[in-house]
Amino acid sequence: MSVWAQSSLMQVATGAGIAGLASGIVWLIALLRGRAREDGFSRQMRVELSGLIDQQSRDFSARLSEIARKVECLEAQAPQVASMLRAGTGRNDRSRAVRLLRAGLAPATVASSLGVGTCEIHLIAAVSNALSANAAGRDA
Repeated sequence: MSVWAQSSLMQVATGAGIAGLASGIVWLIALLRGRAREDGFSRQMRVELSGLIDQQSRDFSARLSEIARKVECLEAQAPQVASMLRAGTGRNDRSRAVRLLRAGLAPATVASSLGVGTCEIHLIAAVSNALSANAAGRDA
């Protein structure tokens, strides 16, 4: 091989090496940028997830507080409920409750005026409505 051919071959090899090196550098930069984007995306996702978790935690705390208030209310009513269960709601009280409900009073008002629980008044109202609907169905 002539000197000129060896020189040309060396120039080509050097040019190819430089081109390969440049290509590698370009790919390395692209890889680093991609990782930087992923890191930014990951950081954004972490921030969003952290915000969601904080919101869920606040919602859970609020619900837990509401449940605690309801339990306290039920515990306060427990002695009254126990005495009502022993005494029972008499026929007269049930009749008065139905009359008051039909007069348009709210169940809470009827319950407080009769000294019984609101749940019991709701039950009396539901039974009364069911019986009335059943009686109306037979008459039709």
